[in-house]
Amino acid sequence: MSFLSLVLCLVAVALHSSNPVTGSCSTRRAACFNGGTCVDVKPNGFKCVCKQGFTGQNCKKSVNPTAIKKCPRLTIKNGSVRLIKSPGGLRASFSCDQGYKINGATLKICTRGVWYNRQKLTCRPKKNIQKRCTGFSTRLYRGSVRVKKQTRYLAELVYRCRSGYSLIGDAIRKCNNGQWNSVLKPYCIKAKKCKKLRKPRNGKIFGGTFPGSLVRFFCDNGYEIKGFNQSKCLLKTGKWDNPVPKCEKIDPLRDLRKAANSLRRHFINKYELLTTDSRARAGLSSGAAGLDLVFVFDSSASVGQDNFKKGIEFARTIISEFGVSNSTSGTRVAVVVFSSTAEVIYNLQTKKIVDQKAAINTLKNLKLRGKGTATKLALDTVIKEVVPERRNNSKKALFLITDGESNTGRDPARPAKVLRGVYDFEIYAIGVTLRRVNVGELRDIASEPFRTHVYLLKDFQSLETLKDLITKPKGSNFSDCGIAGDTRLRERSDQGVLAGRQDSEQGAWPWMAAIYVRDKYRCTGVLLAEGWVLAVAHCFENDVNVKGPDVLVVLGEHDRTFIEGSEQYIRVEKIRKHKRYPKAKPDYDLVLLKLQNKAKLSTYVRTICLPRMSDRIVIRPNGVGVIAGWGSAQNANGRPAFKILAQTRANFISRQACQRQVPHAISNKMICAVNRQVTKIDCSGDFGSPIVVHRSHRQDWALAGFAIKGGGCVYKGKTGVFSNLLTSQYIRWIERRVTT
Repeated sequence: MSFLSLVLCLVAVALHSSNPVTGSCSTRRAACFNGGTCVDVKPNGFKCVCKQGFTGQNCKKSVNPTAIKKCPRLTIKNGSVRLIKSPGGLRASFSCDQGYKINGATLKICTRGVWYNRQKLTCRPKKNIQKRCTGFSTRLYRGSVRVKKQTRYLAELVYRCRSGYSLIGDAIRKCNNGQWNSVLKPYCIKAKKCKKLRKPRNGKIFGGTFPGSLVRFFCDNGYEIKGFNQSKCLLKTGKWDNPVPKCEKIDPLRDLRKAANSLRRHFINKYELLTTDSRARAGLSSGAAGLDLVFVFDSSASVGQDNFKKGIEFARTIISEFGVSNSTSGTRVAVVVFSSTAEVIYNLQTKKIVDQKAAINTLKNLKLRGKGTATKLALDTVIKEVVPERRNNSKKALFLITDGESNTGRDPARPAKVLRGVYDFEIYAIGVTLRRVNVGELRDIASEPFRTHVYLLKDFQSLETLKDLITKPKGSNFSDCGIAGDTRLRERSDQGVLAGRQDSEQGAWPWMAAIYVRDKYRCTGVLLAEGWVLAVAHCFENDVNVKGPDVLVVLGEHDRTFIEGSEQYIRVEKIRKHKRYPKAKPDYDLVLLKLQNKAKLSTYVRTICLPRMSDRIVIRPNGVGVIAGWGSAQNANGRPAFKILAQTRANFISRQACQRQVPHAISNKMICAVNRQVTKIDCSGDFGSPIVVHRSHRQDWALAGFAIKGGGCVYKGKTGVFSNLLTSQYIRWIERRVTT
């Protein structure tokens, strides 16, 4: 080999060597390629640290990915390892379970299949640092303290007062590891006896008069307690916390009167305004939708002919209230009788009943069929034969009268759900003979709320009494606020649609008011009192020189494009905006509308309750609210509002969480709501819609707020912002101006 060849060979070996090269990183800036890092090496040299996938002295040579070594798997006992990818390699972060602590560094880095920082990490149990029990005394003024147990870290004390004194606080205090189960120290006060209570008339009393003692009250047979059934002698005052109750005679017809009032209020009063054939048609608007009424009678053997006739008589009573005719806006009746089979005796168009007299006479001739109870077959027959003959815009109600649960065929819940959800039937169920009735099955069939759609009677004689009570003079009271109709929230939940916009049922939210300015729809309001409507002030911001008579409020509205017979049209006398709007907007975005005439309260027109401070328990993070309305015609994108009253659910969130999701400031006069399960929906008309909450302890609904401009839409990833009606300034402003 020549000398020149030897030199060239040595140079080639040097170029491919990983040893440092002479020079420095500052003088050889372009020495490392493909993202390699230049590192100075003493005394006078440098080398390249290559990224994963490259090698060689200058990091020019690529490496087959399959040849790259994988990082070995790491584990740690009583702990966990979290792997993090980074440009410098794979990082492992170590953590220990509760009660353990790590010894050593919590981070390791893997490069080219090798973990650096090879120190073995372990999770060791934390040492228990015990605290001594201190801060107690073995003396008690007017009493004594007995030390039952005492060590450095445990203690148990028993407190007792002298005769004539009562102990305030826990009689036994325990300490474990420096923590006492009771922070307040017991003390003794002079015992005050309570005066002896008299027994209630027609009742009894049991208990003593010593401080802290409890007495209970009982009534004789045939009587019931009106008031509290117990009273306690208070230690500090020596007085009873509750007065003596009264024992009143039980009304044998009480439950039937309650059922009769409920049926008249939630069935007869609800539908008599929607048919021109009813006795009580008051002409609240120029049209009526008509009523398709379906009766489904249980004709099984267990009913018996006499009881079957009582069921027929009950139906005749209902028909006499609504009337029957062939009018397009009147009442039409269908009758289905079932046992093991089902048959349509009279239908809505074919085999129809032409008038009320014919209906009553033909019902007399119905005969008992006997055999089993096929409730599902009866409802399937309604879907197959009666539903095709219904009118498109009519209101539809179905009455089921049965004496027991279905024992032939399958579960009737499915066809009932189809009738409720697809064909808009409101279903009422009467179960007679409590021993045989399946309450759960009736609830699966009936509409909600169950308290107004499911009725349980002891026997068929009670059904006859119920019929007589219904026909007595009427006097329904609709003054209670916040009483909703059939909200259909159960159907929305069954379909998995918790907050997606859905059309509401007529009468579901009877406090809603559609507001028109110069015959053009503007926004949604709520009826606070018979003569007052509350809405958002920005409802009128695009209208110039608006005065009271320019504004029309429509109550009992549902479909704005169709007259259904429940509407009331009332002009506004005065418009009272909050004096701080619009200077302080979006806060104080409220307006009160004084009506020229008071509203006539009915099933379709009721007032909403104002919130109380105690309602904070329902207007809280994760609490549920319902947004309802036709939206607003004042939205910026110019899209139209909704034709039919819409409803959607939402969950409240904290103000801090809301502030992270909206661009503007969230004041203490605002609340926020969101739904995390529904994808984006059209929110063009939600500005100004009210949000209400259900108060389960009062069985009513209260107004929580109104959607501020630009903030009324809720869906996954979008937060709705509302005015907070729980704000004391808002409540005072409303109560000072609203007169009932």
